[in-house]
Amino acid sequence: MAPQGGERCDYRNPLHTPKGNHRDQLQRRPQRNHRINPSELEAEAQRLIHEGNMPTFEDLSAIIAEIREKYRPLIIAARKLDEDVEN
Repeated sequence: MAPQGGERCDYRNPLHTPKGNHRDQLQRRPQRNHRINPSELEAEAQRLIHEGNMPTFEDLSAIIAEIREKYRPLIIAARKLDEDVEN
């Protein structure tokens, strides 16, 4: 519900947040370029293993192979198109 004359918006409630950049919203956004250090990476891996959410090497390899099969021809075609445009 939109605020009426003299009322304040509750910017902490996402249902009542108007569009635009507001400081409260910006403070709640997660960091996008946070670099994870080795100890954080190890802790995250251990957490995933402990919770049973860490994929096996075989599962991960199969997923990567599937993605490569799907996107490799598209990437090659885009590169050829880019080369044609440059020439």
